[in-house]
Amino acid sequence: PFLKWSMAIIAGGGVAAIVQGGTVALRAGSTSTTGGMANPLVSTMELVGSILVTILAILLPILCLVVVIWIGYKMIRKMMKSPFIRRLLG
Repeated sequence: PFLKWSMAIIAGGGVAAIVQGGTVALRAGSTSTTGGMANPLVSTMELVGSILVTILAILLPILCLVVVIWIGYKMIRKMMKSPFIRRLLG
């Protein structure tokens, strides 16, 4: 049980960090392009997404893992195309 819960905490923390990073980037983009007018829509979409992932994690955990990995992959690919990230990485 200790190993199982330790791994769950580590994996959950990693997923939370990825999601939080994506949220920060999305809100920054939304604020800079719309002057903050789209932030309520972005916030609502974040809420819907979190509810769907929570339900999916309870009902179909393996599918949820695949979905979370796919979303993370897409986010990383999109971030790597950013000129700001390219300058940071050299």
